Amino acid sequence: MEDLQPLKEMIGSASIVGLGEASHGMHEIFTMKHRIVQYMVTELGFTNLVLEENWGKGLMLDQYVLTGKGHPDKILSPVFNNKEMTQMLEWIRDYNANPKHPNKVRVIGMDQKN
Repeated sequence: MEDLQPLKEMIGSASIVGLGEASHGMHEIFTMKHRIVQYMVTELGFTNLVLEENWGKGLMLDQYVLTGKGHPDKILSPVFNNKEMTQMLEWIRDYNANPKHPNKVRVIGMDQKN
């Protein structure tokens, strides 16, 4: 993740960082987002991931990353139900399961759509 080191200076002391995309569902964008989220969690201590999902789906995804109950394939909206997003949520679940990480990463849904 050495190539992501410049993000540290760009992010600085910010507690909220937005990651957008030009188009939903693009493999390359979600692959890069996964890497950035992983860097922000492991290197910068971020612990919340807000997704463009409704509140209820956010709660279900949060339970998944905290307990392993459910599966992203059954929860994510079609536009986000892709291999890269599932891999990112699986990585968060595995990170949270490690007792070396007392500060768990939480998932929050913020969209108004159902």
